[in-house]
Amino acid sequence: MKKYLVFAGIFCVSFLVLQVAAGMIWTLLYTPDISAAWQQAGALSSETALIKASAASPFIIAVTSLAVTFGLTRLVRKRIAM
Repeated sequence: MKKYLVFAGIFCVSFLVLQVAAGMIWTLLYTPDISAAWQQAGALSSETALIKASAASPFIIAVTSLAVTFGLTRLVRKRIAM
């Protein structure tokens, strides 16, 4: 039972870290279209225009965090066995 809790804890932390990192990267790479925004300046809307993320992005992050979790739990088990 303890192994499963450690695995779940590491998975949650790695998933959270990867989600935040992906969000920061998307934010850094985003460049707004100033000319399109200027053309819509006459009719100001209260909506925020964001780019659409890929549907595969959460799946890739989940698989990556699963691999990180698997590697870290194996590393922890080896250190405990020593």
